[in-house]
This record gives sequence, C-alpha cells and structure tokens, in this order.
Amino acid sequence: MTYQLPIISPERQTKFNKNVLRKMQMNNEENKLRVLVLSTPRSGSSYFCYKLNHKHKLYEYDGPRPPRNEFWVPSRLTAFLDKFQLTFDEYFEEITKQEIFISKCHLSHLLYWEKLGHNIFEKFDLVCYLEREDKIAQAKSRIISKKTNKYITYVMNRDNVHWGTKYVLEQEGIEIPDCSEDEISIELFDNQNVLKSGEHRLKLIKHVYQFESYTKCDDQIDEFAAIIKNLTQ
Repeated sequence: MTYQLPIISPERQTKFNKNVLRKMQMNNEENKLRVLVLSTPRSGSSYFCYKLNHKHKLYEYDGPRPPRNEFWVPSRLTAFLDKFQLTFDEYFEEITKQEIFISKCHLSHLLYWEKLGHNIFEKFDLVCYLEREDKIAQAKSRIISKKTNKYITYVMNRDNVHWGTKYVLEQEGIEIPDCSEDEISIELFDNQNVLKSGEHRLKLIKHVYQFESYTKCDDQIDEFAAIIKNLTQ
C-alpha cells in the first residue's frame, strides 16, 4: 500500500492553505500552527523533525514533556500524565502554547490514542505522512533496533551530527545482528496491518513524502518547511 503525493495546482494549493488557516482559527484563538509528522517506525521521522528544527529554525520545544520528545508513545505519555496529574487535553494545550508546534507520531500510537477517545489527528492543523520507500530495509532496521535496544539513529560529536543505525552501532562497538527471513516477514506483516488500520487517516493527508536516503530526504524537508513558513508569514 503506497500513498503518493498528488499533483496540486497553484489554485488548489491556495485553497488548501486557506483551509489550513481556517482550521487554525477554529482550533485556537491565537492562530498558532500545530504540525504533525506522521510515520511508521524507522522511516526517517527523527531526521525529518531534526532538520525542521536545526536547519529551518521552525520548532524547538523546551517545556515539560516525556523523555526524548516522545510526545505520544503510550507507555511514556501515560506515566507522564500520571506523574503530573494531567488530563490528555491539558497536556496537549500545554505543549502547543508556542507559535509553531511540530511533533512526530507513529501511526500505531495515533491509533492507540484514538481508540481511547483522543483524536490527535483532528487536533493538528497540518499533517504530513513520511513513509520508507524500501520496506525491506525498514523491516530490517526495526529488527536491529529491537535486538540492540538502540532506537536513536544519530551521534552528536561537538557541532557535527552523524546519522545512520550502522554508524551508531559501530561507535558503540555493537555488532549488527542478522535478520532472518521469518523476522522480516513478521515485520512487513505487522507494518501492513498498521497501514490498513490507519487508512482512514492516511487518505486525508495531502503531503506524503518518501524516505529513500538522508540526502534525498532534504529536498522534501525543504518543501514542507516552505509550506509551514508560507502559512505563518
């Protein structure tokens, strides 16, 4: 199942921008922009949001949140809400007080909260979907992360950031584990089930980007950043 970015004419894009602005006004009185980067695991969402932050200076949240900016991970968020005695709605209002709020969320986590009555999708003004072009490579990356318990795919050395699971594991002296065909098949099956369950949301998303490599993803990040800046100028 692949969701392609539709060709949008300048007229349709203008209409789309107006619809987003109208939704911003309905969601909050201050016309703040709430942006969601939706994805499945190991599809480049961390890199996508990192670049929006550090290259385009669009987002840097420094308020209370669960660890590692994992705003919607069920176990972490539930513990966070319990610790600070917050309701889900109070939490959302707190983290989206700034002018632009950008957050990544895995599709499975969005569906989890949706079943509990918390419609994250509708709370955001602008949503993009990031998918991994090579599904086999995505499955392998997911398996390697589970086996090594390493989910962060970058290493920061002073002012430089090095991306890639292989690089991270090599720096820590961890051998890259093998992935069997059965393990890959299970990951592909699970991922397909999540996509099928979230189809009602994915079909509503206008901006869909395919992650092939970090370098080739940069142009897509620049495109999405331009959309955000256009809406907030």
